[in-house]
Amino acid sequence: MYNSMLDILGIILSLVIQLSVFCSAQQLVVTTGDNVTIPCTSVVAYPVWVGPEMHNGNVMNYNNPGNKTFANPYLPVQKKVRLEWGSDDKSLVIKNVTMTDEGLYQCSDRTNLFVRVPPRTPIISNAEQSTENSLIIRATESQVTSLICVSSGGYPEPLVEWYRGNTGTKPLISTSTVTAGTRSYNVSEKYTFTPERQDDGTRYICQSSFKTDPRHISAVSVELVLNLKPNLPTAWQTSAVSAGNIAEVKCSINGSRPAANMSWSYQEEIPAGEVTSTLDTSSETYTVISLFKRRVSAEDNGQTVQCVVTHIALIEPPQLTASVALNVHYPPVVTVTATNTTVKAKHAVLICNATGSPNTNYKYGKWVHTWPGINTVLSEKPGSERLVLTNLTYEHSGVYTCSASNRIKVFGTTKEFIEGSVKLLVKSFPVITNPTVNSVNASAAVNGWNSQSDG
Repeated sequence: MYNSMLDILGIILSLVIQLSVFCSAQQLVVTTGDNVTIPCTSVVAYPVWVGPEMHNGNVMNYNNPGNKTFANPYLPVQKKVRLEWGSDDKSLVIKNVTMTDEGLYQCSDRTNLFVRVPPRTPIISNAEQSTENSLIIRATESQVTSLICVSSGGYPEPLVEWYRGNTGTKPLISTSTVTAGTRSYNVSEKYTFTPERQDDGTRYICQSSFKTDPRHISAVSVELVLNLKPNLPTAWQTSAVSAGNIAEVKCSINGSRPAANMSWSYQEEIPAGEVTSTLDTSSETYTVISLFKRRVSAEDNGQTVQCVVTHIALIEPPQLTASVALNVHYPPVVTVTATNTTVKAKHAVLICNATGSPNTNYKYGKWVHTWPGINTVLSEKPGSERLVLTNLTYEHSGVYTCSASNRIKVFGTTKEFIEGSVKLLVKSFPVITNPTVNSVNASAAVNGWNSQSDG
């Protein structure tokens, strides 16, 4: 047991000595593929060089003292062919350095050779190739997105950073996921943000490097291409239209990428529209115009037509709308108002009421007075909205007709003036013409009169 303890202590002491030697040696950093010269301050030419390779648990001499040939038979051939003497016949030159060359080299000096492996060119994993063969990232305005860059194969762990616009700016705040392999590292760097419209077309750069060696910087860039929200839509009726004709309403929206979707809503229906999309090549955004058509009647006047816009970038609200109240012109509906009266009244007023679209600037036709059921015109009065009858008699009774026009013709005809009528009754005292004796006696009897009693 005592001997076992001594063995353990010996091993520990050996490791400590090796570690101290390693730590006390000068550090020489080299990159795979480079040629490196390891210096030696020996006073003799072709000193003995000892490398990191092991044989039977012992480090390996490359040559015998003063011997120019690296003749150790146990030295791997792939290493031997890459060894040379420096110009001072003391230094050791290793050509086309590989990872297997890393370790402690000794002549009169100790040099710890540290072999660094540059990572492969970074790859942006969620990028795609554009039509111009450049890299792009597609994202959506105001929606969270991530840029993911992977740097693989580097040793030691490389520094991977994201930049906006150029690498002269401050690195963006990102998160790293590091996977360590055998003398290699894979680093995935993710930058997460919410892009806005002004970020469209911005170039983002992923750069991998070693902190202490700017020679081994590798970078790749990508352009951000956004799905852009459309601007607010506008809708308008191309012109007022008369009932019976086709009304046209247009809706326009711009600034979207890709082109926005557009539909219509009218009285709980979803009518089809004629849609055209135009690409603005300067901004690479779309203008979309849709045309709504409907053959209208008077009942459509004032009804709301709604343009509905949807787009991949619209979340809250999920759609945009624009509305138009239809402007439909139609001839007036004409009515006449009057109140029955008696001859005791000083006058009677008749009003010609017209309601159409447009509902202004009416023209009025003549007032025509007839008897019910008889087309004979008893009298005509000049056209106006109001007719005032004075010195009333029973003869003023009858049918009064007016007409009005808002200059809109009945669809399919030339008719412009629309008529309306009312019956007027003017009550009067009874009038007896050419009285007879019998009629007088009958009247006296009715009133309780007796001619004999009068005598």
